[in-house]
Amino acid sequence: MVQSKVNQPNWVQYVSLIVLVLLAVGLYMNYTKETTIEQQEVPSAEEIAGVVIDNLNISTPEVDMSKVDSLEDSVGEIYDELFEGSVEELKEEGFRVAVDEFDEEDLEDFLEDNIEDYDELEDYDLADDYDDDEVDYEIVALGLGKDEDKKVIVEITLDDVRVDIDNDVDDKEVDVKFTCEVTFDEGDFSDEGVECELSL
Repeated sequence: MVQSKVNQPNWVQYVSLIVLVLLAVGLYMNYTKETTIEQQEVPSAEEIAGVVIDNLNISTPEVDMSKVDSLEDSVGEIYDELFEGSVEELKEEGFRVAVDEFDEEDLEDFLEDNIEDYDELEDYDLADDYDDDEVDYEIVALGLGKDEDKKVIVEITLDDVRVDIDNDVDDKEVDVKFTCEVTFDEGDFSDEGVECELSL
């Protein structure tokens, strides 16, 4: 009797085995099934920024230019104080080169080309006839580093240059600007390059 009980098939085992097989097949099919992910268009950073700015109503603030000019003047003053010696030396050397470069014949040719009925130039000596107030400087490169070029623009206003005009009793007086860009190669004041021009 006991022996026949042991040999009898256990239906609970079969049912459990079938359930396990079905479960395994179901899980396998679930994991192998392709899932489709819908691609969404991602906006660019510029588009996002545009939307944010439009929604926030951001406006550009107005700048008080008088304060900007004042700041520029202050920075310029500090710069001049820090490098006053170098600035003055560059101005002096630049002026020296400009005066050496000035040619009265070039002035005559310029006036003849630009003054109607020009006859002749009365004697004009730049070194004697200029005034310090009539000289402007623009420091282009102070050249503080080793082997750096120094560059300055020197503009000299030739006030009241007297010229004779054809068929006119009175002389004519004109103001002429003499502008030179002076470059000192590697900061050497004895090695200069210069370009000058005249203008009314």
